[in-house]
Amino acid sequence: MFTGCGTALVTPFKADLSLDTAATRRLIQRQIHEGIDFLVPCGTTGESPTLTREEHLHVVQIAVEEARKAGRKVPVLAGAGGYNTAEVIELARWTGCRVHILHLSSSDALPMIASARRDGVKLTVETCPHYLSFVSEEIPAGATQFKCCPPIREAGNRELLWQGLADGVIDCVVTDHSPCTVDLKRFDIGDFGVAWGGIASLQISLSAVWSEAKRRGYSLNNVVRWMAENPARQVGLNTKGHIALGYAADFAVFAPDEAFIVDVAKLQHKNPVSAYDRRPLAGVVRSTCLAGRRIDLAEQPRGRLLSRGMA
Repeated sequence: MFTGCGTALVTPFKADLSLDTAATRRLIQRQIHEGIDFLVPCGTTGESPTLTREEHLHVVQIAVEEARKAGRKVPVLAGAGGYNTAEVIELARWTGCRVHILHLSSSDALPMIASARRDGVKLTVETCPHYLSFVSEEIPAGATQFKCCPPIREAGNRELLWQGLADGVIDCVVTDHSPCTVDLKRFDIGDFGVAWGGIASLQISLSAVWSEAKRRGYSLNNVVRWMAENPARQVGLNTKGHIALGYAADFAVFAPDEAFIVDVAKLQHKNPVSAYDRRPLAGVVRSTCLAGRRIDLAEQPRGRLLSRGMA
């Protein structure tokens, strides 16, 4: 599937369910002509056939060839379903595509990521607050509010992720905010196998990351770089990520030395489910400003959808 600028395109197949190479090339050419930024294939959707690895590689090759012919940047490689981190890195090395690794939870990948970067592979990486906060040893049996994908891992792994941030191997910390209704977490049976996989943390992610960063001796400037500056640069929002002349006046008023205990009933999330419930956190967000104006939750939302390169 190709996606770009809100468009999704399912890779075409022939009647015998093999990849239709000619039709795929025409669709890629059309997307490039329309100026759409797209991602290389990660499979198909619905009832369509699934790409084999050989077909996946072939479509990647077509996309790279057509983009170069048109003088465009090679497409972004994202979510190559069924491929592990090492294979995705090798695809990036082979194609020259820029790769962004989502939701890194395993520290095992850090050495190969660091090595690929030294070799010039265009690679960026993110992790999430829950992988930096929780450890599998402390998750109670049946506590499905902690289920996420990839899963939370052991304490030693968490510390290596923090080191990866400090070393610059991991670029960003992003929420992967994944809310759901209470019933989807299956608290009634406590079965991790059938419960919804995702953690809602958008409202408290800054405090969650700051709590763990502070404990390890990192500064608030480090946290701002990981959660604001680097993500803004990653997605091409040129006036975000800094409080400076010429930048958008979007910022939070944050009290880093204050603390609070998370009460799921008081969160603004639509559904009262949180792995952080009753967890003490450092740092209180006193207010948030958008375009220099304080946000009032009682007012109508004033935000707008931003695209790469927009102010």
